[in-house]
Amino acid sequence: MTRYVVDAFGWVEYLAATPFGAQVRVVVEDEENEIFTAALSVSEVVSRAQREGRDGRRAAGLLEGASVVVPIDFSLAVSTGIIHAEKRRRIMDFPYGDAAILAVAKRLKAKVLTGDPHFRGQENVEFLA
Repeated sequence: MTRYVVDAFGWVEYLAATPFGAQVRVVVEDEENEIFTAALSVSEVVSRAQREGRDGRRAAGLLEGASVVVPIDFSLAVSTGIIHAEKRRRIMDFPYGDAAILAVAKRLKAKVLTGDPHFRGQENVEFLA
């Protein structure tokens, strides 16, 4: 069994049924996999849906139905801050949300499933191609 944390990039592509989304769908629908989403990624997906004139709450419901949403607790917030500070030393525009995804993946001993270029070269990342 493989654990995956799908980031906002992956979920946006999944919901839009793009070629990248088809790759995400294969992973998400494989019953051998455990699928997780950082709560912060839900916010990103909802925002994107709303800005594009779609129902953000519906998008959130789809993510909740397809994955376990991981809330940010105190320990995860601290880990996210440390990872963010470390990544920003090398990648000046490394987003806080991406640090949260890495923190969730580290906690769960999971791979990140993404196509976001900020994750290139990161450990335990499965890149959509």
